This record gives sequence, structure tokens and C-alpha cells, in this order.
Amino acid sequence: MNKFTTDHDILEVYKLSAPRPLFLNRQDILLLESRNIPHVNFLNLQNQYHFGL
Repeated sequence: MNKFTTDHDILEVYKLSAPRPLFLNRQDILLLESRNIPHVNFLNLQNQYHFGL
């Protein structure tokens, strides 16, 4: 299905994706714990973050 016709046949990249920081709030952690993710995993992530400062 063609929505319009054009002679342009090159795909241009606008912006490359890059890693961004992610923060888990209390609601996120409660939701993940309800899916049987052990709370030890969150403590390990928190410790890694604090030791990286």
C-alpha cells in the first residue's frame, strides 16, 4: 500500500538512541514485587547505584 508517491528512496536517521537513567519509584517496586520479583534484587540495584556515586 502506497500512501503517496515520491522519488526519495533513502532512509535518514534523525537521532541515535542513547542510554538514559532509569529510576524506580515505590509504586514500580510494589508492582514488580507483586510479580514475584524478590526485593533483594531492588536492594542490589540500590547498592550498585550508591557505590557508583
